[in-house]
Amino acid sequence: MKVALILTLFALAGCTQTISGSGLPAEDIGPRVLISHVAVEQVIQQQGYPIYNNVICNGGHDPQISKGTTFACVDSAEHLILVTITSDAGNFAWSPQ
Repeated sequence: MKVALILTLFALAGCTQTISGSGLPAEDIGPRVLISHVAVEQVIQQQGYPIYNNVICNGGHDPQISKGTTFACVDSAEHLILVTITSDAGNFAWSPQ
């Protein structure tokens, strides 16, 4: 039986960036706001210490912030962690799988 961790919400003050799309016509793209995968990794390592170490999220890429978006993280012991963006402001919750 897995021990359930309380899902943690984290406000991302200073942990986001805005980028513009690339090769598409301007009317088909808009700015995208990304969440820092490094910030998410640090939160999981701090809150999950000593279980989670050397966490890598989303393959080392910053995912787009959009409520309901999910992505996976894994640590050096190959623990799988699911992260869900819970608001368009960039709050997220994480849980072991």
